[in-house]
Amino acid sequence: MITQSVIAASLIGIVITGLVPIIGGIVLMAMGKIKASSFWAGVLAYIIAMLGVGIVALIIGFAAPALAGNTVAVGIVSSIITGVLFALAMSVCIKSCMKLRTFNAALSCGLGFGAGYTVTMAIGFVGTYITFGNINSGAFDLQYAQLVKMGAIDKETVNILKATFMEYTVMTLTQEILIAVFFAAALAAAAVFVMRFVCAGKASLGILSAIGTLTLYSIGSALPNAVAAMIVSAAIGIAALIFALRMKEQVVPPEKKAVADPFLSSVENAKNEE
Repeated sequence: MITQSVIAASLIGIVITGLVPIIGGIVLMAMGKIKASSFWAGVLAYIIAMLGVGIVALIIGFAAPALAGNTVAVGIVSSIITGVLFALAMSVCIKSCMKLRTFNAALSCGLGFGAGYTVTMAIGFVGTYITFGNINSGAFDLQYAQLVKMGAIDKETVNILKATFMEYTVMTLTQEILIAVFFAAALAAAAVFVMRFVCAGKASLGILSAIGTLTLYSIGSALPNAVAAMIVSAAIGIAALIFALRMKEQVVPPEKKAVADPFLSSVENAKNEE
């Protein structure tokens, strides 16, 4: 049986990673605190990045099947892929698709990217919550007994799947919730890093900063020790966001060069010749 505290933790995960970002994003856009177009651009960039992550993961799965049995290697490789592709998608969105070069636009894009990520996590929590209920009610065993009878799945796989959910603890779910929240903070920070260097005419440095931040975070959150993963995630996520917020005054749109009026220029030249 799954304890009520574990079920409650999964429900809290749904609220924090799903309802809070959705409601919070709508409220902030309605209040004009964040730019709606930049926020939704960030959400779209996240979706594109996730498609990229899925495609690359499939390619690696076929090309290097030996990695499948090594949990640590899979964690490190997937973390690097996620960090790099997330940073690249965000960088393309900010550098090539956004006309505004402001701190608010960058932060809005990062928050949209982060909201997309946390909502994806919330969907996972919904699935976990439903499965917990099915295990406690006995529906899980009945459903999979039918699948085993039909030959769609073997009994051993069902036992492993059930054991995986039975091993969930409040600590495990808390770790997943916090890692999602801190990653959203790191994503918002990475967007500001990109914009700051784009404004300075050094977009490549911004892209490298975002890749470094998100890759480091992804690897840290994948550490085998749960406590260490939470500590590292919190440190990187909070530090990156604080550093990004201090860049607010440095994110200055590049000045547009004034185009000289030919007529006025000819008049000025004539005066100078006199």
